[in-house]
Amino acid sequence: MRPKILIIILCITSNFYAQEKDFYVTDNSYHNLYKTNNVKTITTYNTNTLSDYSDERVLESVVQIDREGNIIKEVEYGENGEIDIEISHTYNNNHQIQQTDWLWHDDNSLDITTYTYSKNGRLKKSCDYYKKINTQNFVLENCDSYSYKKNSIDKVKSSKNNTITYYFKKNDSIISKYNSENKFVSNYINGNIVLLHLNNSISTFYRNSLNQTTKIITRDIEGYLVETYEFEYNVGLLNKILKMNNVGAVHEISKIEYEYYH
Repeated sequence: MRPKILIIILCITSNFYAQEKDFYVTDNSYHNLYKTNNVKTITTYNTNTLSDYSDERVLESVVQIDREGNIIKEVEYGENGEIDIEISHTYNNNHQIQQTDWLWHDDNSLDITTYTYSKNGRLKKSCDYYKKINTQNFVLENCDSYSYKKNSIDKVKSSKNNTITYYFKKNDSIISKYNSENKFVSNYINGNIVLLHLNNSISTFYRNSLNQTTKIITRDIEGYLVETYEFEYNVGLLNKILKMNNVGAVHEISKIEYEYYH
């Protein structure tokens, strides 16, 4: 199974709509916002301001939402305008994702992730399956089991390589995540990521009063600026993402358009 960057860092770009919290609270966070605003589809176009075709809008993604505000399908497009990935979600009555299907168009493979929850809504297990389109059976690749301590996530054990990810509760609101090698990965405040250490870089997340990310600043391990993302909202809905390089120049603009239920 391919890495599901959509769950974490891919939230930085076109899929910054619902799965903003970490995977252990897989709860389609923005469904109330979408339901209240009767959002039907979210379409993202990208413009590279430094290219020779800076006025050209490139279709990046289309997200479909049902009348309850649940994201039911996401379609990602490549630079050639063809579909790269189709992602479908199903939910339980608490708007928690029960299954996600990932259809990869480059090699016609299909990944499935299933989620099971306890009676109090805590994620107990998530399992990843894979198969080629022209084969009949899915192959189980990994299952993650989640354990809790004092009403907070404690650790996640992976069946693949028997690795364990640890979560340390610093106080009532702050949780830190460490990998199986006891290396720091990320910090969360009230379930929202605020600091992410990934691939020799550190990203800091800034939020508004609705806990929506307004800015992400990424620096290398020596503290030098790598890139910055800024997010603009209108009545709570994301409408623009600016990506800036290490000198502060905007080189990508993503604009988000909405279609509404009547």
